[in-house]
Amino acid sequence: MKISGAILSVFFAGAALAVILKQNAIIDESSVPLGKLLAWTTGGGNAYLLMLATVYIVWGIYIWLAASDPVKNQLFMDFTIIANIAHPSVMAAMAIVNPTHTMHLLGDVPFGLSVGLILALLWLPVRRQATALGRAPH
Repeated sequence: MKISGAILSVFFAGAALAVILKQNAIIDESSVPLGKLLAWTTGGGNAYLLMLATVYIVWGIYIWLAASDPVKNQLFMDFTIIANIAHPSVMAAMAIVNPTHTMHLLGDVPFGLSVGLILALLWLPVRRQATALGRAPH
């Protein structure tokens, strides 16, 4: 499990770095063969949307399951909150610097932030109480 986590972290950190450094050979399908192996952005982005939607569908199912005993699933709950604040925060920054995407500041950015914030409002008091009672997992 730790090896899987490390591989995912390194792979996606590398992908994020490629985007930040504008390494088109990695992130652009129209460039060299490596870009064709890793990028999904040309053609309207429908493939990307479907892949992202799949991740969020599975994530939503696991949030539903974890909610039956959130204290037992503390790490997952914390991850979900942080990820649902971090992702739309990055989207907001991208929308600010790229004028063609400013409409996202009125759509999926506030929606994503509201998911993270609502989960935080619901989860953090439960977490605090569990910690005070000594029920929080170590």
